[in-house]
Amino acid sequence: MQRRIAHTDPRQYARFADRLWLNRWRKVARCGARVPAILAFFDARNVSLLAYYKAPASGAVVKLNHMAGQVHVLAAGASLSISDVTRYTTLLQQSYRKQEPHYGFVQHGVIIEEFISAFKTSKSPDYKTYSFDGTIALVRIHFDRRCSVVRGTYACSSSYLYVDPTHAYTLPFSRGRVPRYTGQIIRPCGCNATIQTVSCMSSGINFARVDMYIVNCTPFLGEFTMTPHGGNEEVTNGGSAYLGSFVHSEHLFPHGEAFALS
Repeated sequence: MQRRIAHTDPRQYARFADRLWLNRWRKVARCGARVPAILAFFDARNVSLLAYYKAPASGAVVKLNHMAGQVHVLAAGASLSISDVTRYTTLLQQSYRKQEPHYGFVQHGVIIEEFISAFKTSKSPDYKTYSFDGTIALVRIHFDRRCSVVRGTYACSSSYLYVDPTHAYTLPFSRGRVPRYTGQIIRPCGCNATIQTVSCMSSGINFARVDMYIVNCTPFLGEFTMTPHGGNEEVTNGGSAYLGSFVHSEHLFPHGEAFALS
């Protein structure tokens, strides 16, 4: 990841960080997944209208298109507070950190998207898959999600477990000081379909962490990131060396861009 940031033109992978582009990427649907629908988009031209937005009965998620974090969840019929509107209006004009230069090529904007049910419960695990040109090296499953607002942004904590893609065995890797899950793994309905979907979506791309949720047995794409954890080490205790063994090409699109995106 550090070599990618240093040696790959960030414009090549900036599109994957752009929620507007990701929601139009036909490969997602072709591979059997859904993306949370975009309900509204505000940029410098219409951000003054942000204060008047009211969430639908199912609620809504507010986030920035051009930087990570700064997530806010709206309950049914709720609107952003004046202070939140001011904060988003200010952040709309700002750029993201230099360590992830691809965000500099993403359209600035405030996105309001569908609030899918996986975010409403601590029961449904979410899957962070480490995928190499269609091959999934491992999956980090998050359990017992607990979410709250921390310093103005929606933040979640959970326990985790690294497993092989079939869930047949656990892997000994760590994630800093985050606690490991010690309970029983129950494969949810849609698990196999989700793994197959990730393999399909990541084909033709040398590496991506593909974050998935399973809602009513349906795979939902949460994020398709080329620089997880800002390009810093995320899978420790031997995990980085293990993941490195799956890298077979330093080209972002080993078989060409058309193959990777179609």
